[in-house]
Amino acid sequence: MTQIIRDYEIVKGPFNGAYGSVSIGLHSILRSKRAIKSLHPHVRSEIIKEEALKQKEVKSPYVVQIIDFFVDENAILMEYCPIGLDSYLKGRLNQTGGNLPFEEARELLSHILQGLNDAHSSGVIHGDIKPANVRFGVGKTEDDIGLPKIGDFGAARRIREAGQFIPGSNNWMAPELLLEGGPVTEASDYFSFGILAYLVLTGRHPFFANDPSCLTSEEDNIKDIAFKPEELSKLRPDIPIRIAELIDALLSKDPAARENSQKQLRLALSEPFELTEEPPSAVLTAEENDRIEQAYNLARKEFFYHGYPQRAE
Repeated sequence: MTQIIRDYEIVKGPFNGAYGSVSIGLHSILRSKRAIKSLHPHVRSEIIKEEALKQKEVKSPYVVQIIDFFVDENAILMEYCPIGLDSYLKGRLNQTGGNLPFEEARELLSHILQGLNDAHSSGVIHGDIKPANVRFGVGKTEDDIGLPKIGDFGAARRIREAGQFIPGSNNWMAPELLLEGGPVTEASDYFSFGILAYLVLTGRHPFFANDPSCLTSEEDNIKDIAFKPEELSKLRPDIPIRIAELIDALLSKDPAARENSQKQLRLALSEPFELTEEPPSAVLTAEENDRIEQAYNLARKEFFYHGYPQRAE
């Protein structure tokens, strides 16, 4: 039996996660697709309203746009974004041996960082930046990939603050949040973006301990003030050294060091660059491959916003 929510016929879903679900709806007249997001009954209904209000404040082509809120259904009507960055990266990193072409990575990171800054300019802190919370909009046709867009503003963080565990998120959190439990800030968002940027360029989480004898997790290494990621320029000598250094700086355990770095990185990512050599092939250990696979699987299961299939037609 066909499900109808307001003027939308549900053509895909619901795709369920631990805390809610997303359905893809087709408007009965306009024939346009939208995402309809709702929480499961055991989650406080106010959380999704707060998320909608926060995300609605951010007007940016690099942020998933809120179209409406269905009060009776307690659901958000959102822009349709069919492909997640986590799925996209998994496929592209496999195709490229762990190293995206720099121009592709530069454009992707430039857009995501701009979206994050647009949110901050609107007074909105994201608090959960990671590949699972970035999706691609529709391009000129539904077969084309559009712009990357940040989504999931606040709901995951509010659920976590209420004492409910969200798997995977801690691997992307700034050390001051993990160690002190303080409020999220622009600086903590930039730390998470630094992890994302490092992963995009190398196929590796920067706080993965590349040592068979080391039993620490990424979260443990983020907390460890003495642990420093391998310099990005050593893994990607083909990219501009300045960009590599600025991404390294975003991973500083000192929050004060990140703000100026992100400003300079935004400028550096906007500058044209001509490669002088081919990117090196990444040689990932079996353990690294397993860890990355586990991270992607957690991302897909962890939260309802990412319950889309890899390609929702």
